[in-house]
Parts: sequence; C-alpha cells; structure tokens
Amino acid sequence: MDYLVRRNGTYSVRVTVPPDLREVVGKTQIWRSLKTKEAVKARRLAPIERDSIQRELDSYKKRELTPAEAEVLIYKRYTELLAADEKFRLELPTEAEFDAMWRELENEFGEYSIEAWRIFSMVRDEIEAERTGRANGVAARLAGLKVDLARGETRSVETVLAETAGQERIQLPEGPRYRQFAQHMQRAEIEALKRSIERDAGDFTGAPVDPIIVPPAGRALKAKPGETIMELYDRFHRESKANASDDTWKQNRRIMEHFVSFVGNDAHISIMSRSTIRDWKARLAEFPARAQQIAVFNGLSFAEIIEKNKRAKKPVLNAKTINRNLAAVGSFAGWLLANDYIQNDIMSKMYLSVDKTVKMVHPYTTRQIRTMLRSPLFNSCAGDGKEYQSGDVQIRDWRFWLPLIAMYSGARLGELAQMDINDLRQINGIWCFHLTTEGGRGKRIKTKGSERVVPVHPELIARGLIEYREALKARRQKKLFPELVPDARGFWSGVPSKFTNKYLRAIGIKRSKAHNVHSLRHTVADALRNAGFMDEQFGPLFGHTKATTTQKYGIVSELDLTTRRKMVEAIAY
Repeated sequence: MDYLVRRNGTYSVRVTVPPDLREVVGKTQIWRSLKTKEAVKARRLAPIERDSIQRELDSYKKRELTPAEAEVLIYKRYTELLAADEKFRLELPTEAEFDAMWRELENEFGEYSIEAWRIFSMVRDEIEAERTGRANGVAARLAGLKVDLARGETRSVETVLAETAGQERIQLPEGPRYRQFAQHMQRAEIEALKRSIERDAGDFTGAPVDPIIVPPAGRALKAKPGETIMELYDRFHRESKANASDDTWKQNRRIMEHFVSFVGNDAHISIMSRSTIRDWKARLAEFPARAQQIAVFNGLSFAEIIEKNKRAKKPVLNAKTINRNLAAVGSFAGWLLANDYIQNDIMSKMYLSVDKTVKMVHPYTTRQIRTMLRSPLFNSCAGDGKEYQSGDVQIRDWRFWLPLIAMYSGARLGELAQMDINDLRQINGIWCFHLTTEGGRGKRIKTKGSERVVPVHPELIARGLIEYREALKARRQKKLFPELVPDARGFWSGVPSKFTNKYLRAIGIKRSKAHNVHSLRHTVADALRNAGFMDEQFGPLFGHTKATTTQKYGIVSELDLTTRRKMVEAIAY
C-alpha cells in the first residue's frame, strides 16, 4: 500500500494526479486524511478512500461526446447567444438615463455649458458607435457563417468548439462526426444572429426554423466536478457570508436543497433559467407549509413531499413564503450573474404580488393593554408556572420587564432580550435603551439602520426599572436579563416570545395568530399616531432608518434625544 502514508502520527491516503489532469485538478497529488492513528483501521479504510479519489479523478477525464450531449450543447449555444444579446440591450442606457446624465453635467458645469455638451455628446456618440459596430459585426458574422456552411468549412467555429470541449470536459469527435457537430454549431449561431437582427428591427417574436435547434427533451448536461449547484452555492456563501446572519444562511441553504432536489443534484448550472424558476415557483405553490415539522414528510424529496401532500392535504405555502423561497435563490442567482456563470437576470418580475395592505399582525386595543397591565404577572401572581393566576408573588425578572418595556418603547423583543446592563444608561441626563450590537456576544439587530437610542418611559422608571438595573450591577451581572440565552437559531427572543404568547393566551388577550408579542410594537405605533405624530417622525424611534456613513459616528444627537423623549412620554394607555 504505497498510497497509505503516515504523517504526524495520523494515516492519510496519497494519490498522484495523472499529468494530463493536473491543470484542471490544480494539484499534482491528492491527500485525504483517514482520521485515525491505528494501522489496522487505516489499512481497512485506505482502499475505500483511494477508490473514492480515483472516481473523482475519472470524473475530470474528458468523455466521448454522445449524440444526446451534442443536442444539448447545440441548443445551449443558441440560448447563450440570445442571452448575451439580451444582456447587451439591457445595459444600453435609456433616454431617461441620458436625460439624467445631462442634468448632472449641467449641475456640475452650469446650464448650457459647452463643456457639459461636449462630454454628453462624446458619451452618447460612443454608445451609438458601439451599437452600430455591434450590428455591423453581427451582419458580417452571419454572412461569413453562411458562406462557410455552404462550402463545408468549419474554421469559423473551431475556437468555440475548443472552448466548449474544455468547459464540458468532453472529447470532440473526429472525421465526419466532427464536421457534422461543427456545422450544427454554425447553424445554431446563424439562428441566434438572425434573432439579433430581428430584434434590432423591433421584432422579438422570432423563433428558430432550423430543425436542429430544439430544446433537448428531458436531457440536461451534468455539472463538472466542483461546479454542482450546491458546490457553487457554498462558494457564494463563503464570498458573501457577512451579508446575512448565520440563521438566514441556514434557512436559505435548506431552500436551496429543495431547489436542487427539484432540478437534480448533478444538474449543470445552465439549468438556472427563467423557465426553471417559473416551473419551480409553480411547484412551490403546491408545497406544504412547515413540511420539515410534519412526520409524514420525513425523508422525502421535494417532489415526493408534494405528491404525498395530495393525500395529506396539509396547508400549502402562502405568497409571502413563496417569495422568501424565491429570494433565497435570487440572491444566489445574482452572484451567478455577477460571476458570469449565467448571462441574464433570471429573477426579474418572478416574485408574486402580495397585498401589503393586509396586516398579518394586529395591534392590541387600549382596553386589551389595560387588561394586560391589570393581570397577575404585572402585579402579584401565584408564582412560577402560575403567572396567570392571582397570588402574593411578585415576579420581577424578564417575564415582567420584557413585555412591559416593549409596550412602552416599540422595540423588538429580541433587541430588548439581548441587552447588557450598560445598554440601559443615562445620556445627557436621560435614561435610555441603547439598542445596538455594541459588546458583541451574539447580539444582533435587524438592519444597520436599526441601531438607535430609545428614552425610557416614565412608567418603567416608576415601576422600578432603574432599581432593578442597579441590583443586577451590584451582583456584577453583565446582562440586563441574565437568565436568557440565545436559542438554537441564535435568537434571544425565542424563550421570552413563547412565554409571553402563552401568557397572553392564558389571560384571554391572544385569541389568534393576528395577535402576538410583535403586536406590542404595532400598538406603540398606534399610540404615537394617536398622540399626533406622523410615521416619518417616529420612524427613527422604531429603527426605520437607512444606515449612513454619518451614523457610524454615534447614533443620536442631544437635540434629537429631547424629541425622542417627548415621543416616548406621549405613549399612553
């Protein structure tokens, strides 16, 4: 077993990459750790791992081009050229964009400026020259291809064939079969160029008349090693990790796994098309909601779950959830487009329209809030587990404070639950909640623009919030609610949300999904409107602002803090 090697006490398998594959593999040897220091176990595992590496190397070898693959590649050439044509047209500036550019030049150089006109004319002429040059190039290429095709000459597509062979890891045929494949590629390009000329004349209805240009029925190219959809998605994740939370990535990956189950685990990236997204969207409308939590669907594929649900008849995804699934694939598609794996925007106008006037969560009425404030938890209850029953026990931990602070601040439950003691502080003599990620340790906010300072309502001070803080500080606690920790998904709101919803249900306030903890945020918004404030005025109090460069240098001014305090003090029930 010359391929079994011991390094630093641990056994590994070492396989030499054949010279003809080293460029594509990117290395001369492949090492795989067997993760054992036991010789007997290593000798048992080594042949299995070596065979696995050999299969991987075999996948890199160029395979013979089959008629089915030739059909796929011919159609792919046609569609790629059309996609490139569409991309060129979409990138051309519109008259409105030219007008905007002219206005910017006038603002910079002055009205009726000769210099502004010179720059504007130069840019416009360059774009027109590019458009004309491309049209002339298309016409010349089309004429040349027709001449070559008539003569049986294939040199005009030799470069294309060589690039295709390299990208798809295929061995081009020889002799008459090579000429036939090359001529079919010429015919595919001729059809695509005809479409381009038709589009230049404003006709976008053209379709191929050449019988070789047909969608390959039921056939698709397989992905190259390292370029399956999930492998590319992992690359996208590595490059874009900072753009979303770990929980969002986890949820999006689950969505992508469903998508890959739909298109095929080894599908070529060219499957990422508008028609595929269209078909997947239609299937999502048949997919049951919360399928991963329903036992009858365990272990089933995407298609099998849909088929099973025809009998189970579980509720299916709503439009908002379908859009969330589309958005997860859409962010990946944007990366594919930027990195030239696909040639056009496959997500534009694919999302379902959602009636945003329909509220999924409703605010509580003033009567409901008063009922809540008179309930046992906010006065004296029967103790742990019986918070909804009257008694002589005063609970003054997170169970008491979080819903109370929420109804007098409008802050999200997670923003409050994660606070450190120092996040409740005095600024310019005013007690405030400092809602930021300052201090780290798993703290998160919805968006960068959500960082803000919210003055403490007098009712909270009257109920002893500052004394509560000082007592914790005396015990050298770091967190304002030390009993709480993030849940498995990293959310601080998990436990308090479940508890509060259960409590509100127990005292008769929560009767449907339309009311929950988040309803308190809506309730505060209504209270501020009733006090005469406009939405745009109290938006910053709710974290409804866009993060700017200026905001990175502090998040509140002295004058603004006074205004915020007036708003908070206007919250009354």
